[in-house]
Amino acid sequence: MRFALIVASLVLSGCASNVQTPEPIIRTVEVKVQVPTKCIASLPVRPALLPLDQVLAMLDGPAVVTLAAQHELLWGYAAELEAVASPCVLN
Repeated sequence: MRFALIVASLVLSGCASNVQTPEPIIRTVEVKVQVPTKCIASLPVRPALLPLDQVLAMLDGPAVVTLAAQHELLWGYAAELEAVASPCVLN
């Protein structure tokens, strides 16, 4: 009987303590995992461009128009390459 009273008093005294439990620490961790993706069989077709010596032989007006057109072609080609190759890149 005495043992039961001692155990009961210890259990109840534990409930009356003022110990505050710490808040849980939440951390977000980035984990890089390789995910298999389907790679391409071939690259996009490279646009045909005029060589620089042919562009320099032109008058200024047509040369500027030609360079601007080639610039747009190359930007389009670069965008296609990025879209096709980006799933295959391992970070």
